[in-house]
Amino acid sequence: MGGLPLESWALVTVIASAAVFGTLYILASILRDATRRVDLYKRVAELRAEYARQAAEMAERRTRSPQYVEVVEEALPVRHAA
Repeated sequence: MGGLPLESWALVTVIASAAVFGTLYILASILRDATRRVDLYKRVAELRAEYARQAAEMAERRTRSPQYVEVVEEALPVRHAA
């Protein structure tokens, strides 16, 4: 069974393992970045919706005519300290 000696196989195994773990680390990093990007896009959509809602409320307040309310003052009973 003439092949590579045991030390060579160990070296090949170490190099292959490092390559596999390196590839998995890079793929995990890409997945983390994609997840962050999705979360960021979701947050941006929420902020844009909140801004649009606030802008609509402000526009409604500006276009609404003021409603005047008659102020009625009643004499409230006054209590004195004993």
